[in-house]
Amino acid sequence: MISIKKSLDRLEELERQSRSAVSSYQAALASVEAHVVEVERDLAVGLRQQLRQLRQTLGSAPTAELLELARKSLDDHLREFKALSSDVLKAREKDLREILAAVAEATAAVAERADQHASQFRAVTRQLEAAAELDSLSLIRVRIAEAASRLRRCTEQMHTQNHAAAAQMQEQIRRLHRRLEEAETLAHTDPLTGLANRRRAEALIEGNQMAGRPFCILLFDLDHFKTINDRYGHPVGDQVLVAFAQRLAAQFPPQDVVCRWGGDEFLVIVTTALEDPHTFAASLASRVRGLYAIQGPGGPLNVEVSASFGVALHRGGDNGADLLAQADATLYQNKRLRDTRHSRATPWPAGTVYSQ
Repeated sequence: MISIKKSLDRLEELERQSRSAVSSYQAALASVEAHVVEVERDLAVGLRQQLRQLRQTLGSAPTAELLELARKSLDDHLREFKALSSDVLKAREKDLREILAAVAEATAAVAERADQHASQFRAVTRQLEAAAELDSLSLIRVRIAEAASRLRRCTEQMHTQNHAAAAQMQEQIRRLHRRLEEAETLAHTDPLTGLANRRRAEALIEGNQMAGRPFCILLFDLDHFKTINDRYGHPVGDQVLVAFAQRLAAQFPPQDVVCRWGGDEFLVIVTTALEDPHTFAASLASRVRGLYAIQGPGGPLNVEVSASFGVALHRGGDNGADLLAQADATLYQNKRLRDTRHSRATPWPAGTVYSQ
């Protein structure tokens, strides 16, 4: 009896230690999520979302297999974040170096022209000083005429060069303005899909709220997307995201803005009037659902893709956070319903990949 009691006590202690270890692991994930360095805002937002989903996946009593999968996923997420952040920093460094080189070139050109003009004026000064030493008035007139002619040529040359320098400087300024405009566009564009990014979406939501315009948001999350990344790697997953983005964007007029919200989530800001946003979103989800032709590492693949959706209609007094929380809540409610129906109805959930 004593031995059994010791064994039970030991099992209880091991269970407490296991719960404590899982809790510590989840707390560590939360700490990483809270202290992500925002090299680029959208990257940081995406990583935080991935870490949050990872913590939710672990739950309160994960299996050893689930913990191992979580470890691998964490390693993949951090490796991807490191690579993308490095690319962002390199691009910024390249832009800064090009701008500094352009300024240095312009400064050197101005300094060089100033030296040339100073040299010519010094030569005229020496010529006049030498003329002052002459005894012949006629010869002095000749020397003064030569100096005046030289001075006139120097002045005309300065005028011409200054015009050219001003034109060159204006062209450089125009190029820098174009670069800044391009940088501004990139700052609001998702580099993978070409859609508006999270930053642009937040700005549009705030703008619509301030203007008092009626609108709603539709939030889409790809079902079982992690299965594709785990099986075929992120390059195939990226192709799926791009293809889904194109099919989703094709369903809307230009005044409705389709954005990549982060990871495998997409957000649509709908300003066109909808009689029933929920019914519209359900119909839309069925239109973007289906097989996507993807080029895998071993050849063509058909990937079964579907997305769960959340809907939130803006009402007076709602702020952006309230609106997004509503959409997020309905999205996860629909996702749970879809997962339940799939588990009962079919062994082939979304995310299944069929080789051609």
